[in-house]
Amino acid sequence: MYRDKKRIEQYNSGVWECNICKKELQFDAFCKVKSYWSGLDYMCRKCSTERRLKWKRANYWQNRANDMNRRASINYLNGNDLELIWKRSAHKCYYCGVALEYHQGDGNIHFDHVINGLNDKDNLVISCFRCNTLKSDATAEELIMIAEKIVAYNKNKSKASI
Repeated sequence: MYRDKKRIEQYNSGVWECNICKKELQFDAFCKVKSYWSGLDYMCRKCSTERRLKWKRANYWQNRANDMNRRASINYLNGNDLELIWKRSAHKCYYCGVALEYHQGDGNIHFDHVINGLNDKDNLVISCFRCNTLKSDATAEELIMIAEKIVAYNKNKSKASI
């Protein structure tokens, strides 16, 4: 295995050069990678974080799909599937119809399973934060019943306070 003399000297002196920013830093500024001969990553933690965040911003839908696939056991989705669901919903909540805006990272867009457990693009809909948390693991029909009870309760409560 060929190793550059400069790299070996750096390693022996206790510093390592980041291939991205070209700064020589102490070992603790690098992630550990067992498969590399040095045991250190080729880029510092700061450059690694910046590169990861840049990718996440450029590949929003694929990143969301990756998060969902981590939790799913079957029927993996990709970024194109989630973008298709977003367009299919006409940018509105499936349950209450409120218009949703896409702002990366603010968490106002939720992908909800109409029938719990099926991680399929035909079973996923876009919902707002309130509807998704209110629905929890209920079906769409149960959510409507819950909403009607809440409306009735609020009407009775307002009448009692008069």
